[in-house]
Amino acid sequence: MQSLHWYYHRLRRMDLSEILWRIGGASRELIDLARIPTGLFPKTHPAVAWAALEPGFSVRPAVHRLPEARLTELRAAADRVLENRLSFFQHADLHLGDDIDWHRDWNQGLAAPTAPCPLVDYRVASVSGDCKEVWEPSRHHQLVVLARAWFQTRDAKYGDGAVRVWESWLDANPFGHGMNWKNPLELGVRLVNWVWALDLLRDYPMRESSWARIHVALAQHVWDLGRKFSRGSSANNHLVGEAAGVFVATSYLPMLPDSARLRALTREILCREILSQFHCDGGTQEQALGYQFFSIQFFTVCALVGERTGEPMPPDYLDRLQRACAYLATFGEGGNELPFYGDKDDGYVLNLGDHSHDVRWVSAVSRVMFGDARVATCETAYWLFDVPLETQAGHEDTTPGALRSHAWPESGHYLLQCGEGANRISVHVDCAPLGYGSIAAHGHADALAFDIRLGGLAMLVDPGTFDYFTQPDWRDAFRRTLNHNTACIDDEDQSEMLGAFLWGRRTTATPLCWQDDEAVTFFRGAHDGYAVLVDPVSVERSYCLDKARRVLEVEDDVRGQAPHRYAAAFHFHPDCAVTVIDGVVEVTRCGRSLSLRLPEGVDVAMFRGDEKQRLGWFSAGYHHKQPATTVVVRTTFEGACKLRYAIALNAADAAAESRPVRRARA
Repeated sequence: MQSLHWYYHRLRRMDLSEILWRIGGASRELIDLARIPTGLFPKTHPAVAWAALEPGFSVRPAVHRLPEARLTELRAAADRVLENRLSFFQHADLHLGDDIDWHRDWNQGLAAPTAPCPLVDYRVASVSGDCKEVWEPSRHHQLVVLARAWFQTRDAKYGDGAVRVWESWLDANPFGHGMNWKNPLELGVRLVNWVWALDLLRDYPMRESSWARIHVALAQHVWDLGRKFSRGSSANNHLVGEAAGVFVATSYLPMLPDSARLRALTREILCREILSQFHCDGGTQEQALGYQFFSIQFFTVCALVGERTGEPMPPDYLDRLQRACAYLATFGEGGNELPFYGDKDDGYVLNLGDHSHDVRWVSAVSRVMFGDARVATCETAYWLFDVPLETQAGHEDTTPGALRSHAWPESGHYLLQCGEGANRISVHVDCAPLGYGSIAAHGHADALAFDIRLGGLAMLVDPGTFDYFTQPDWRDAFRRTLNHNTACIDDEDQSEMLGAFLWGRRTTATPLCWQDDEAVTFFRGAHDGYAVLVDPVSVERSYCLDKARRVLEVEDDVRGQAPHRYAAAFHFHPDCAVTVIDGVVEVTRCGRSLSLRLPEGVDVAMFRGDEKQRLGWFSAGYHHKQPATTVVVRTTFEGACKLRYAIALNAADAAAESRPVRRARA
């Protein structure tokens, strides 16, 4: 159970309408406890036979075939699914059992409860298991893999396998029972995958009895979601996913009960939320780059559905979506190893052959959707738009010529950049709000933090996220200020953590100066995170990239009255070799190198995989955690203090050029 302290602070962040909505939700759950076990919910029977189904739109490529190399990859992925093997989070080809266990936390080995879902508390991982471990296989990305394989090969084993997975899930998850019916977002993601799989399987001779069960379950998903759209402090990417699921399902199957009203309602929600949840410059207000990918997938799918049903999304929707894609694509210019600020939980919507957080599919989709591209450079664009797929382009880390710097002051993010190819320099600076809405659920205490990529490879990094529910101490550790490349005063966090997705007092970060010309790019910002100390401390940090000298100068200007402790952390990619000699940190990785000269008179400590202090760790994805090197600089100051760091960014050895490898989910 959550503590009374948590409920008190969460309640303070709700307005009256949200409080009333939550009271209504609690009442609905009490009613559901009576009616779901007794079957007192709407019944739906197929309005049309599978063989006669004429859905509202099609998502299938009509002309072009998948290149042979990609088809081989697809068959291999589908064959693993047929063996009940999935790869997600830290699991590689995890066997889900000969009879799939849909209720297991595979990380802890716990079985989630299968009681009516009002009785299931998914936040208590020690009792119910980690909900995300249970939910991920039930998002049914694997159905789309099997359906794509069927569509390309017409091999009956893939169609049969898809139906087997579906019926296994329906047998194990009766409506309204267990973890997989608990969270509306999960229903939304599942609906999108079900529709995409159904459309790809339309030529498959499915048994009418199987179609009848799937159709009823689709109607139950839509009916249940239509009662539970998120509001208030919870209306972030969850609301987007919920509305997208219902919009896609009711557009594809207009014979579903109440489909016209629900389609109009969810279209209205999506048109409103894309303007609310993305800044005008394209950055997500959630301040989490991983969730920008997630939301873009939902909004892209819905834009396609609107166009193919004869009701295209309005111009402001499409304009904001294009800006959001351009924002991500610009980050990708510095390399495919993106700076994933804020939370990242590996969430994605559809498996269409590209890794969900590969920025290249976003660029490819945007070029086809908003430009005049006549070919796809990533498989996702092939499946969405039926354009021929170039067999090699999707594997390359293609970039423009010399990089230029970019500023997104509304979103609060800045790229200080120069060089091209193996000699690219990309420095990301975060001067953004903590997060979205009243609880800032997915933000981190990272004001004025930075990271560095050289020649496309990450050198100085944000350590990531790691976990949400099972290890609260690690959840807090990965969000705290000292686990970001910024200044920390008196070992305090800039913002106040009240729960796993709840913040109290928030830092306000303010950009003070941005200058960019041929010689230098300069940024200076400030934040008030330590103004609440008994003796308030002001913090300013500046970054100056000298493009000709390839030197980044970083200066912290901290000011207080009483004595204070100062710390600055530098977190390096796990593949970096790091040494500290005579006040200089030497860092190398795959032919790239940098030299960080530290201020004189500071104490220096190096950590790698330290369990006690929770320093020296990097999380590449949810439930992934591996040792990495962290250097922490400490000193004390009284009054005004300036600390300067000079980072020489050396040219890459072209012979050691290493490109990120394309990965596809199974």
